[in-house]
Amino acid sequence: MRVQENDGRCCGCTACANICPKNAIVITQDAKGFYYPEIDEELCIGCNLCKKVCDFTKFEPIKNKTITSYAVRHRNLDEVRTSRSGAFFSAVANHVIKRGGVCYGAILSDDLRVEHREAKTIEMCVRFKGSKYVQSYIPQNLFTECGEYLKSGRTVLFSGTGCQVHGLLSYLEMKRISMDSLITIDFICHGVPSPGVWSHYKDEIERRANSKLMSVNFRDKNKFGWVAHLETYNFANGNQESNSNWADVFYQHCMFRESCYNCPYTTPYRNSDFTIGDYWGYEKVIDGYRDNEGLSFVIAQNDKARLLLAELDTQLEIHQTELEKSMQPQLCNPVYKGIEYNRFWKEYTKKADSAIKAFFFPSIIRRIYLAGLKQIKPCVKRFLRVLHR
Repeated sequence: MRVQENDGRCCGCTACANICPKNAIVITQDAKGFYYPEIDEELCIGCNLCKKVCDFTKFEPIKNKTITSYAVRHRNLDEVRTSRSGAFFSAVANHVIKRGGVCYGAILSDDLRVEHREAKTIEMCVRFKGSKYVQSYIPQNLFTECGEYLKSGRTVLFSGTGCQVHGLLSYLEMKRISMDSLITIDFICHGVPSPGVWSHYKDEIERRANSKLMSVNFRDKNKFGWVAHLETYNFANGNQESNSNWADVFYQHCMFRESCYNCPYTTPYRNSDFTIGDYWGYEKVIDGYRDNEGLSFVIAQNDKARLLLAELDTQLEIHQTELEKSMQPQLCNPVYKGIEYNRFWKEYTKKADSAIKAFFFPSIIRRIYLAGLKQIKPCVKRFLRVLHR
């Protein structure tokens, strides 16, 4: 068995595993807990389809196409309050389901693993709601299933990170499957933390709570509002805790996948139909909505997307905005490596439990250090962006 070389150029989208005609590729977790393709040399016939399908290594944005940006909020405030931003995704998913289509997105499974699943009912789509600050696991034949639905004439909605969506598009293109009935939504991605780190972290908070973790809200909007970033944990013994332990390390930029630091999809010009995210800075381009309920930033990448937006006008409040005034950092540059990146992975790969305790439950001395780091973060951020370009 051989693990895919050059992990900084592998995003873990699984397109290679789906395209392989001999099923010679399986997806496994590495020492950092990330998903990588592993090739069985005895089954491999050297067709190189796995390399040809890799969009991550060949993507080039088409900057001369027409894209339009919007501020969007669902007209039903209950949908908004149970969604992470303005509930744009919910409107699209419900639209697809009502027309007999199939939706794919990331859920938190019963054992709280983040993974992509299929949904054929509106009730099942509810599990797609909410941000999951962990890289999702894509089942090995999921792209193949999407292709089969498209060939049968079903409408398919697929949502995910830029690399996941573009992996699917590249797979379908190579398989020469029509994408006329496909709708793709990627989101503005800050970077994907390790599923392995999340698993070890979950074990530690269960140990500290002396109870099984039943559910987690990575950004508890109902309790703290749209702008805040605090997570809430619910345990089997009835206790509930809210803190920013996971978010604090997330924003240290030290536990992301290596490919995130040179991501080619950090551009507003993508091959998806929609690019979405929280509309940070909306007050510069649109009045109102200062109620801390949430607002979606939506980029329509093509005419198909703009036509669908028009169809959803009865469900959504839609305001076209100026893209230049709405740009966000991850639409311009990949995330930079935090100054603790090397230390985090050195400690984690040596002894994961100790690293989890040190970084997610810091000592008083480390808290003082982090507080000082926060004060100089703007300067460090600018320096590291230049250093890691």
